[in-house]
Amino acid sequence: MINDHSSFGKDFTPDHAQKASVAIYEQVRQKILSGDLKPGEKLPPERDLIDMFERSRPTVREALRMLESKNYITISRGRGTTVNKPSTDEAERTLNSLVRLNLVSVQNIIDVRHVCEALSVTLAASHRSEQDIKVMSQVLEDAENVKDDFQQFMAYGIKFNGAIAKASHNEMLYLVNRIASSFSYDRMSSQAGNITDEKKQEMCQWIGEQHREILDTIIAQDPEAAKKINDYHIECISKTMFEM
Repeated sequence: MINDHSSFGKDFTPDHAQKASVAIYEQVRQKILSGDLKPGEKLPPERDLIDMFERSRPTVREALRMLESKNYITISRGRGTTVNKPSTDEAERTLNSLVRLNLVSVQNIIDVRHVCEALSVTLAASHRSEQDIKVMSQVLEDAENVKDDFQQFMAYGIKFNGAIAKASHNEMLYLVNRIASSFSYDRMSSQAGNITDEKKQEMCQWIGEQHREILDTIIAQDPEAAKKINDYHIECISKTMFEM
């Protein structure tokens, strides 16, 4: 529970054109974003919030529902209202919408992948932990077991990209990588019907080999080699899948 509740409702003067519930939502949201309210902390009880903001129960409840719908808080009956750990879900949904509405082109995504994945493998080679290596190695091992299923193999490829981005220990890079990789997977899935089974097997073979080479350079902590191999890998993928 937050020890000092005095900041809640302080100087609460919502614009007359703005609903009081929206103003309460914004004040609490800003406290979460600024770090005044930290993940795991509890908001004051509803009755206290009503007194602090000098607003009705329905108004305060509406503000809390808005905060919960945006994943800023979790409301649990009998356990109170808890501040959530920041989530990237909203940003992902927004960027995914831009892509699916064709407001972002395939070439845009390829360009972003070139830049972001180059940075991901470079940072991963410098900052990876032993746990990161275990995760990446396991993904590639799992991928080897599904080489006969092109869709599943591609899904593991996307998971490997995510594991590399995670190993970079840069959350923003991880977010952008997830979105770009998700779009790439959707595009590859839609193109899969145009590829022969023989070609799919051939692709699974060289993609697996390239992924293994990338991992080896990350393990060896060789950022330059990791970037070089990854650049070539993306070039191969884009020529094979996106220029058909």
